[in-house]
Amino acid sequence: MKNKQLKKHIVCVVAVAILAAIFLLPVAAAPPLYLNLEGHTASPGQIKLYFNTNASQVEANQLTLTVGGEQIPIESLRRFKETNEPAAWLFMVDISGSIKKQQFEDIKAVLLSFAGLLGETDSAAFMPLGDELHDTPFVRGKKALESAIEALEVSRENTNLYAGIVKALDILKTQRDLPEKRQVVILSDGLDDFSRGYTLNEVNDKVKEARVPIHTIAFGGSSEDAINGAKTLGSFARASAGGLDLSFEDGDLAQTVVGSAKDGWVLSMNTIGLRISDRGALELTLTTAEGTAKDSTAIGAAEIIPPTTVPETTTEQDPPTPVWVYLSAGGGVAVLLVLIVLLLVLRRKKKKTLEKDELPPLTAGSEAPLSPQMMLRFTPIGASAGGGLDVPMYQELLVGRAPGDAGLALPDSQISEIHCRFFFKNERLYLEDCGSERGTYLNGVPIRSSMPVERDDVLQLGDMKMRVTW
Repeated sequence: MKNKQLKKHIVCVVAVAILAAIFLLPVAAAPPLYLNLEGHTASPGQIKLYFNTNASQVEANQLTLTVGGEQIPIESLRRFKETNEPAAWLFMVDISGSIKKQQFEDIKAVLLSFAGLLGETDSAAFMPLGDELHDTPFVRGKKALESAIEALEVSRENTNLYAGIVKALDILKTQRDLPEKRQVVILSDGLDDFSRGYTLNEVNDKVKEARVPIHTIAFGGSSEDAINGAKTLGSFARASAGGLDLSFEDGDLAQTVVGSAKDGWVLSMNTIGLRISDRGALELTLTTAEGTAKDSTAIGAAEIIPPTTVPETTTEQDPPTPVWVYLSAGGGVAVLLVLIVLLLVLRRKKKKTLEKDELPPLTAGSEAPLSPQMMLRFTPIGASAGGGLDVPMYQELLVGRAPGDAGLALPDSQISEIHCRFFFKNERLYLEDCGSERGTYLNGVPIRSSMPVERDDVLQLGDMKMRVTW
């Protein structure tokens, strides 16, 4: 009897324990819904927008797109893999002495897996993370990728990880001939060996601004340093626009990363008739049963250009023209030619006598289009609103230290005699470096070729920073 009662008690205790375990165990919460804008391309009357999200499926009616506060209809929505468009991949490879020989062989094996999955039109570059960071060319095709991978060698150098990430993002931002879909993959132990340079917070800020997915693959181990390095490396993926935080033990790494990129989305919208004053906010909102997520970016008015249409004309058979009409028309043409010659002489004379004070300056709020004659205002950063210098510009403006040659002469030993120049191209203002020793920067980005200038951009020559407006 006692044994039966004891068994009953045991059964009850076990049942209560099981129920308690079921109800008290923490339920794994689903990750919050996110949406990341990666980039966009503009053509007359249309903009294509690239984004990624962790939503399992997205329909066009779940998306709301606004530009400058105005809702824009969505024309099409496709997975990136359905577009057959190429992508650009920049692989950052740790070659430092902290990477053991077997780890480096594992890294090369993963890279070769990537080479087998990328398309023939995809572009890829490999940046070794050593003491010095060098520009590496982008190549296409499996054989070219495999050759570049086999050329990688481990060294005794230190890992310049933080500066390498900043440089990689700068390359992807300034190299205009790359596809708009851009990805970064970092294979490292996550340890930066340089005591000077960028801080972790500074790098993560730049990662957030770049809107480029950064996929990190940690090759470390189980030591405390390796664990901390993997955590640091993963922070770059989490701060980026949808990057994956992975480790060597996570299985088919190349398939996971490439599959994630291909599962991104491409959205097309029609911009005919859309107008924004200068720069507006482009915002995309996704609403599903899982929640709501949104992201936004700035877009320039110059990118929203309606297509030019030529009206159709019909030709009709005209009656024969009388002879007296040709005679009178010939006299009219002769008079018109005389007037045109006089007008050109007067304009040339006026242009020679035109002084700086006669140029009408364009204020920062003016919506007038760029013209062959304008006033550029250069305001040193930190100066008062009236502390700028107005400089007249015709077809180009040279900036440098030589007062006789430069339209804007700056007495600074860090500035070259002819440092950079502003010029017009397709009715837009552009800036290019003229082979200066210390380089020309626009909004903190080094100018490798000509770059378009927007109102209120920041120009840096040496240590001098100036805001440019008109």
